Amino acid sequence: MRIVLAALFIVSAQCCFSQTSMSSEPQSSVPVLQGCEHIGPDELQVCFNRKIMQHIMDELVWPEGLNENGKVIVEVVYDSDGTLKEIKPLRSYDPLAEAEALRVMKTLPRAIKPAMENGKPVPMSFKIPVQFASKQN
Repeated sequence: MRIVLAALFIVSAQCCFSQTSMSSEPQSSVPVLQGCEHIGPDELQVCFNRKIMQHIMDELVWPEGLNENGKVIVEVVYDSDGTLKEIKPLRSYDPLAEAEALRVMKTLPRAIKPAMENGKPVPMSFKIPVQFASKQN
């Protein structure tokens, strides 16, 4: 019996803007997800990553017919109002794995507060690798 051991790591956050400030105060932040609203600006990225990872690990299912382990990289864009605007595959090793990764990404939660830069809402994109690995029991 195959069990999915899917690991998700947000290895890079590719923002739709660049940070140019040399100030020690945060000038930008990621979108705020439910459960992260009480987190301070220094830990907001960590909370965002954990919420995304937990959601995907809860939703991801090993696709029937998938026979290989591998990684799918998906880009998601949260719009300046916190809505998940765009989801697109960047790299995939198998069409079944890609379809499952995209299905799960479409279920990501809406942000309760958008990403911010200098106090203004901005769109922000993230590259999210989803690792498919199986283990025989």
